[in-house]
Amino acid sequence: MAAPASAEGSPTLPSCPAQTPSQCEAVRLRLIVAFAAITVLLVGLGAWGFNSHSSSVTSGEVHAAISQALVLFMLSLVVALSASAIASHRSPPSSSPASY
Repeated sequence: MAAPASAEGSPTLPSCPAQTPSQCEAVRLRLIVAFAAITVLLVGLGAWGFNSHSSSVTSGEVHAAISQALVLFMLSLVVALSASAIASHRSPPSSSPASY
């Protein structure tokens, strides 16, 4: 489903489903807090896992794990930038009136 176009022909962002701007900001703040909590939890679990297995992990395994994590991070960055480029692509304006 395409975003509705403004008078200039560029797509507009959907409006916030909340009633007031302060409610929208509250929703955004809750999302940021939730994402921060999930991030801290995952980092903590990773640190605990590495700490509990620190005596049995060789330096070669550490280097392999770091390189794999770096490759996955770079892949996720490419996917995110590709999604951003696809989302920002503007189709040419049609000559017919809007049909939505």
